[in-house]
Amino acid sequence: MYKMMQQSFLTREFFNNPETAAIPMPGESGRFPALISGLSAIHRAHFMAAVREKTGRPLIVVSPDETAAEALMGDLVAFSGLEAELICSREFTFFSADAASRQAEQKRIGALYALLKGAPVAVVTAAGLMQRAMPPEILRRTAFTIEDGAGVPPADVEDALLRGGYTRAEQVEGPGQFSRRGGILDFFSPAYPAPVRVEFWGDDVDGISFFDVGSQRRTERLSGCAVLPAAETLPSLYKGGAAALAATLGALADRASKRRGDGTSEKLAASLREDAE
Repeated sequence: MYKMMQQSFLTREFFNNPETAAIPMPGESGRFPALISGLSAIHRAHFMAAVREKTGRPLIVVSPDETAAEALMGDLVAFSGLEAELICSREFTFFSADAASRQAEQKRIGALYALLKGAPVAVVTAAGLMQRAMPPEILRRTAFTIEDGAGVPPADVEDALLRGGYTRAEQVEGPGQFSRRGGILDFFSPAYPAPVRVEFWGDDVDGISFFDVGSQRRTERLSGCAVLPAAETLPSLYKGGAAALAATLGALADRASKRRGDGTSEKLAASLREDAE
């Protein structure tokens, strides 16, 4: 606690130095942006936290890679005392696989949602900045909240999870999964570091809590929770919905199967039909 207070004091006092006070701030004198060089990693974080403190504006920092971004984020949190969001590039799988991790994509969704809600600090990698992301209006539309005591049929929540890219599982073990056992609905939203359990009494929410993946026991009671989409690209967002997307993929598969070649077209057609299913 003392260390945090000390670092916060250093941040507030940064621009009381005559040399640093001469640095132009956004909106002042029209001399911004400014090029500042020669700072070590820790001093860059100190400077950026001080700018955030003085201007009160959101701080977005671009870092060359994920390792540097994580280190910088830790320093910014220490100096500013604020929570920071990390946005990295999502991973792509260009080969057939029984399972593929979507952890990076789901972390992106959680960070983007936090920015929509006014997160004050974000660190983004250069690759993450260049990738297309789910548009803000789509993220707002696909995200929803569940409040304790609200009247909502569990089947409706289950359908919303499926439309949001969640995968049904016997037991929730990771982000993007959900399971339902009678009036108990478990899901792992990208908004949280732990899965959420919603208990229903008929069509009313009777309780919401975090639970432990290992023991499956409840850990913390909640008054409400945010449910974010589990993927940045969702079939339900395609014009005409998932059925229209399946029809388009089927048509592409038929076109690919008619091509003559070395077997690549047949493999492509089979892959497209698998995706359509």
